[in-house]
Amino acid sequence: MNRARKFEVAYEIDSSEWERSAERRREQWAVPVVHAFRGNLNLGSGDAKLFVGDVRLSVADFACQAAIRLRSGVAFSSEGWIFEELDGARHINFTPADGFVQVTSDVPQSVSMKAVGELIETGLRSFVSRFSRDVTDHIPGALEWKDLSELKGFA
Repeated sequence: MNRARKFEVAYEIDSSEWERSAERRREQWAVPVVHAFRGNLNLGSGDAKLFVGDVRLSVADFACQAAIRLRSGVAFSSEGWIFEELDGARHINFTPADGFVQVTSDVPQSVSMKAVGELIETGLRSFVSRFSRDVTDHIPGALEWKDLSELKGFA
């Protein structure tokens, strides 16, 4: 029997990065979100993971773009999404294919994987909510920053 598997986004940001991001955002020139909240990220369904090892990138960048895509209300199974790191370094593609969503990346050591669109949406929503709460716990008021305002309503 083929059971649907949960789609998850795992991330880890160490305490020094939370502090660095908070401190740099307090400065007048406000570091863009792509240069803050950097951590290890991986996506997967069951034992299948997109990246052979975790990839270090701005978790906030991925969360904000995912929040925008989720708010669009368009099902992943009918219209894809491409996450493009704001500095253009990495891409993660979500492409509808044969009743599933194909997830690929241009990151070296990544693999191609398929998942059910609804599971991807649920997993991304859970991730955005979890990250939004983590941001609020570490840096009260951070969701008021322009760069993180997309996360409001998910915490």
